[in-house]
Amino acid sequence: MAKIKYNTEFKSKDLSADQVVNVCMTDYTLDVAANKIPSVFDGLKKVQRRAIWVCRDSLDKDIPMMTYIGDVLKSHQVGDMSVTNACMRIAQDFSTYVSILYGEGNIGRYEFKKGGAPRYLKIRISDIAKDLFYTGVNLKTLPMTSTMDTMGLEPAYFIPRLPTTLLFETLTIGVGTKSQILPMYFDNVCELVKRYIDEHAKYPLHTPTFYGYENLFIPDTPIFNTIRNTSLLLDSYRRGIYDASVQVDGEIEVSPNTLVIKTVPCNISFSKVTEAIVNTLSDKKSWLAENYTEYVNLANEHTKGALSITFKRNVNIFEALQKVKEIITFTTGIKPIYNFVNKYGFEVQATPPSLIDRWYKERYSSLVGGIKYSQSDNIKSIYEKQTRLLVADHTDEVIGILRSDRTKEEMYKILMDKFELSKNQTDVLFNTSISILSNFNKQALIKEIEALYIKAKNLKDMLDDVDNVIYKDAEYFQKKYHRPRIAKITPYIGYICYQGSQILQFDTIDEALSLLSKFPDSTIKMFCDEMPHRYLVSTKPVIERVKDSKFDIPKIAEGSTILESPTTDIYTLCIKDKTISCVKGLFNNNSTDTLFIPITEKFTGINKNGTIVKMNVKDAAIRKTADAHGKMSDLIYAIPSCYKNLFIVHMNTIDPESIRFDYIKTSQTERVMFIDSGEEVVLGIIPIGNNKPNEFIFNFPSWCPFKFLYIKNFKKLQNNKNNFTCMINRRSKRNDTVRSMIEL
Repeated sequence: MAKIKYNTEFKSKDLSADQVVNVCMTDYTLDVAANKIPSVFDGLKKVQRRAIWVCRDSLDKDIPMMTYIGDVLKSHQVGDMSVTNACMRIAQDFSTYVSILYGEGNIGRYEFKKGGAPRYLKIRISDIAKDLFYTGVNLKTLPMTSTMDTMGLEPAYFIPRLPTTLLFETLTIGVGTKSQILPMYFDNVCELVKRYIDEHAKYPLHTPTFYGYENLFIPDTPIFNTIRNTSLLLDSYRRGIYDASVQVDGEIEVSPNTLVIKTVPCNISFSKVTEAIVNTLSDKKSWLAENYTEYVNLANEHTKGALSITFKRNVNIFEALQKVKEIITFTTGIKPIYNFVNKYGFEVQATPPSLIDRWYKERYSSLVGGIKYSQSDNIKSIYEKQTRLLVADHTDEVIGILRSDRTKEEMYKILMDKFELSKNQTDVLFNTSISILSNFNKQALIKEIEALYIKAKNLKDMLDDVDNVIYKDAEYFQKKYHRPRIAKITPYIGYICYQGSQILQFDTIDEALSLLSKFPDSTIKMFCDEMPHRYLVSTKPVIERVKDSKFDIPKIAEGSTILESPTTDIYTLCIKDKTISCVKGLFNNNSTDTLFIPITEKFTGINKNGTIVKMNVKDAAIRKTADAHGKMSDLIYAIPSCYKNLFIVHMNTIDPESIRFDYIKTSQTERVMFIDSGEEVVLGIIPIGNNKPNEFIFNFPSWCPFKFLYIKNFKKLQNNKNNFTCMINRRSKRNDTVRSMIEL
């Protein structure tokens, strides 16, 4: 660290000891903040900025790591290991969201971040960093400051083409200060820039507010994590609160006898997790040591771990999961602290919208300055070429004058008088080499001048439309560097319930098939987009109201089912012994033979004879408790009003080999083809419309010889028919992954 310069004369007898200490510690804190806290303009710490700056003369070259570290140390004079670790970190895509450097060789893995020795590695600036900090940025517009040794100049901060303060994650703890920032999804940052430009064009005198675009501020992570409080974050962002804690889960893969730890929250070191597991297994008295049979690291990806723990056959794997979660930090809350340093080195607080606004003002000024610099150089080139064009027909005579033994003043006078040149034009001829004057084509020179005039016009147009340049930059990055979001924020598409007590949610049909193959003694339920509110039902054998939670349901949770509802204003329809009743709120159904269906105030009912009726909760007996007696009714199923067009999938005990699909338009009263006798069982519903799923998995009734029905392509199966039947038997196609599953 550079020597701190104090503005106080400590030899003064007027200062007490505590005043001296206070001055010294204050100056020291400011110096630490200036070095360790990221800049409010580019989101970089000083060492990261210097690491980028040393690449300016070798943007397309691989540099030996040792040479590179030496170049950084020239301007960042601290310990070599500190600089090595910093450079290695910004080259690791699992450590930093946007990799600044690209490393050739062993730059480390997620489960063990330390890479190979620097002498074996090569480094170069990454393509995205080059595009952000160099391409399209006039370096003359950067604010420069003296280096630590005062022997040169370096940028006080970069002015990137995107607001990189939103793309770099930071965790800095200094003397009396802290900065903790999660990155945002790259595509969303580009979209925010475009929205800023659009709103700024409409209301140039007002700072854009991003109202209605709160979802674009949801953070992302460098490794796979699950953000579980998206709704809470969105609500906070709408109220202008951007420091709400982000609830983050890691990833653990569960099999009947094995747990595989893939990731932990992004602010937790995976090596510490490994150490904690090893220490626990070494303790012979621990539950884990008594019940495991094998522990091995199976990692084959550099962005994920794979700590595999195999347990004894009689061990409940979900109990083991809870024990492992107690040892490692699997869930944590990350509270953003948006502390930065400004151009004067003082600590400032900011919010993501204000960071975009600050960046825009700097980027706008930089572009204007860069265009003016380019236009100045362009005009100079035009002036030089026009001067050469003036004497194009007298080149030999001009060269003869310049080669003569006359004095400079005499040559100036002859050239100015003979060719009617100004002093500046004569300067151009004197500063042009003889070889250039003697070897040029007049027609080519005319074309060059015409091209320079076109360039001058383009630069003038750019100066009049700087916002469009910024907008196109955002489009360029969005197209070239698009990538999927790493952190999961979208809801799961369904879940399986294992033995009535464990919920395992899934993202894809393939994952669902994998879970069913591992846990065949399960039931499955697929979610509907029309029912965005989801509630976890406990395994308690009582009827109780289902409570809301501020966090999303974990991927793996203890529970008997997940209830869905289209709104928070919901009712529960209770169907039991040919009676129906209705109660406000959501209730579970673990202890009775009552069918509980979440409904809206208006809903569509299906009677035992197949007739479809439009209903209101008032048509049922409204009760205060879910176990109260209801009114007589032939209702066997209900559909909330959020569904418009759908197929109902049902079977009957009289004809157990037939699966019936009937189209229902909830706005009309129709009739479903139910069999008069026997027990009619609704397997589920299939919503119809654009962007609706095409794959579905349903549970068969207990009296059916198979457990699961897999519809691989419903549109093909439907074939534009509104009502159709599919037959199943023991010769029906079985799924390759789940043998108890019939595939249609």
